[in-house]
Amino acid sequence: MTDPLSGEVKTVRLGSTRRLRTIFDTNLRTAYSAGRWERIQRTKKTFPYLRYVGILDSNIRPQHRGWHDTVLPADHEFWEKHYPPNGWNCRCTVQQLSERDLERRGLKVGPDPRMPERTVLNKRTGELRKVPVGVDPSFDYNPGIERMKALIPPPIDKPLQVAFAGDPATVPMPSPRAFPSTVWPDGLKEEEYVKRFMGEFGGKLSETIPFIDKAGEQILISDALFRDAKGKMKVTKRMRHRWLGLLAQTIKDPDEIWHVWQEYPKGRWTLTRRYMARWMVGPSSSPGFVLFDVNADGWTGVTGFKPDDVSYLGLERGGALVYRRPKK
Repeated sequence: MTDPLSGEVKTVRLGSTRRLRTIFDTNLRTAYSAGRWERIQRTKKTFPYLRYVGILDSNIRPQHRGWHDTVLPADHEFWEKHYPPNGWNCRCTVQQLSERDLERRGLKVGPDPRMPERTVLNKRTGELRKVPVGVDPSFDYNPGIERMKALIPPPIDKPLQVAFAGDPATVPMPSPRAFPSTVWPDGLKEEEYVKRFMGEFGGKLSETIPFIDKAGEQILISDALFRDAKGKMKVTKRMRHRWLGLLAQTIKDPDEIWHVWQEYPKGRWTLTRRYMARWMVGPSSSPGFVLFDVNADGWTGVTGFKPDDVSYLGLERGGALVYRRPKK
């Protein structure tokens, strides 16, 4: 294999059966942990606390034994770097609890735990970095929080190398298409709108669907798109429920996909994927447009109907064009 640091081709041993079993077990636990974190975020309004649970036998690490029965709010910073698994062969888990659960079990919240760090050296790269004491290097993260970020390239301060990065005015916007369905009716429950939206991608209300877009990139589709920071549905706000069909169709079959660098929050440049499409909607064939932006911090969706939608979209087109709907 080619050494990624030196470029030298070397003969390598990828691992013994024992090592591969350890890697497989760790990957499995990490994937389960990420899925569990997603459920925690959906239900933390009712079950707002997490309890660290260690396997109290002779194989448990001393620090993990000390964290056993630690109870903290689900949004506490402790879980950003101490959410299990916290190392190779770590068997620790978390238990989600309500106020009544705490009373029944005789548990109390806090106090804030000490979170000392140690400096570790990457012998391959020479990099020095700090990790929490008791957490193995490369395990000092929450797999649930990082799950979405892993699908987005990290922020970098250099131009993105793609097929087109010139003046968008030199590339005409494709002509609008007839929307293949109708706007969605008023009066349904918010969960029903989200259920219909998930159905557009072959999924169910409680599922997370990894969808590959027209540019070959992955985007996670789940009901988390329609929940606020407290886990509450926000579908009918500003009448956005009517246009969820348009939004789904734009993600599946956009006119264009752009990579846009945005300074958000201030001082940090983040790569955003922007899906854009123009549609003719309804019996009167009203011109409409849809914008859908997604990055490591979440998404925003915009729909609108106005005569000058072309000039409006011209202001939103920019960055690097990575996909354009072919002419038929």
